[in-house]
Amino acid sequence: MSRFRKTLGALLVCCLLVGVGVAMAEGSHKHSYTWEEIQKPTCDETGIKRGVCSCGDQTYEYPAALGHDWGAWDEKKPTCTADGSRTRTCKRDSSHTQTETLAKIQHSMTGWRLEKSAKCEEDGLESRRCTTCDTMYEERNIAATGHSWSDWATSKTATCFEEGIQNRGCKNGCGIAQDVRTIPKLNHNWSSWREEKAAKCEETGLSKRTCTFGCGVDPEEKILPVLGHNLGQKKVTKNATCIVTGEIQEACTRCDYVKKTTVPALGKNQANGHNFSAWKKTKEATCTAEGQETRTCSDCGRVENRAVAKLPHKSNGVWEVSREATLSKPGLEITHCSVCGGQASSRNFAPRGYKYEIPTVAYGPLASEYPGGMGSTLRLIYLDLSYDSDQRLGLVTEDGWLIGYAHVVVANGTVRVSIEKKAEPTVMRYRAWGMFPDAATVKAVNYDNSLPFDQAEKGPGESCVIALNMISNYYQGSQNERFSDGLLTYGGEASYQQINQQMLEMAEGSGE
Repeated sequence: MSRFRKTLGALLVCCLLVGVGVAMAEGSHKHSYTWEEIQKPTCDETGIKRGVCSCGDQTYEYPAALGHDWGAWDEKKPTCTADGSRTRTCKRDSSHTQTETLAKIQHSMTGWRLEKSAKCEEDGLESRRCTTCDTMYEERNIAATGHSWSDWATSKTATCFEEGIQNRGCKNGCGIAQDVRTIPKLNHNWSSWREEKAAKCEETGLSKRTCTFGCGVDPEEKILPVLGHNLGQKKVTKNATCIVTGEIQEACTRCDYVKKTTVPALGKNQANGHNFSAWKKTKEATCTAEGQETRTCSDCGRVENRAVAKLPHKSNGVWEVSREATLSKPGLEITHCSVCGGQASSRNFAPRGYKYEIPTVAYGPLASEYPGGMGSTLRLIYLDLSYDSDQRLGLVTEDGWLIGYAHVVVANGTVRVSIEKKAEPTVMRYRAWGMFPDAATVKAVNYDNSLPFDQAEKGPGESCVIALNMISNYYQGSQNERFSDGLLTYGGEASYQQINQQMLEMAEGSGE
């Protein structure tokens, strides 16, 4: 298929050159194609149609692969001791089948049956079994009930100066001796504090309390501290200006005290309290220089100046190329100001077919397709490290172009990864690859935690998975080509879809 496409590409170039010559000779000739089917599409391969114009021009179309037309599932039901399965076959190609495992059903357990009753200080026992397979048997303990104590009965009442005593017994009749506990001394049950003399702003007060048990203890006293003045909200009674002092008053809410504070004149060299004139413009702003305006205080003579922002440039509307575009960097276009001639605006541009900063991966099955893999969007390549191998797998961009190959060499249990471009102008940055024992242990790979390229790295065992990603700038054309998993791998006869299926089968086999 690869050789056919190369030959087809050469024929297309020749046809294009002939078509250009005919168009130049005949002027406004419009092609009218007669179509023939060269290769029909199958489940997973595109078809080929050729159109021929009376002028000799030829063109090709590639009908999409049909996809599988699956038949009904043939099912083997699971039991509580064995998994089931189901299989279906493609109606178009019986060599394509799909098999899924049906998980074992749960055991159908009986209810719990009492084997031994629980006691106050001894566990009981109960059991149950599966009614279907009779191989599942479970037991569990019934926690000891603990003693069912009667309410505490007071045999001696506690006072302020002596402890009391309480007793209780088990109502289950288990023969345990009575439980005894001490009731702490009551200490004094003090009444609430009663104010004898109220505290004032500048004078202490007095409170007392007594024991409500009437034990004869002397009352307790405490001094109420001086309240201090409770000053209200500050009130400006006279505003300070740049040359005149001001005053602030605060009145106590409990007495006649008033606190007065003098606010000094603000002075000339600060921003507040001035009697300024309106702003007056002293210099007009342009698109290349700021303007200026000023104002003056009529009381102290303070002068303030402020800048007036530059005017925006007026674009002449003519875009000129300031920097040509390359695959390393987009181009830059600018317009000039019709007033001063300086730069007015700018914008980046990319030539047709140029693509910048496109995520790119080494193409393999998704991590979620592997045994134990999580829902990751990473693509993983499975490697059997028990034998040496040398393979090249496609580097595929996020928007579906094949722009190079990952050269992966396994030798004596080590892995070496190199990068090859299909077209020399391609730019590949932030290249990173990582190696993991299996899909369940995979973590994100980036430039900071990447293993080194072009260097043999010891594998984790008899097999592993690797992930490779980067950011690419490339041209959609030339040696780069559209990617589909129906393409053949580098120098091989198998498609990427077939290689991916082999990887998944090998990964499943290694986990058994």
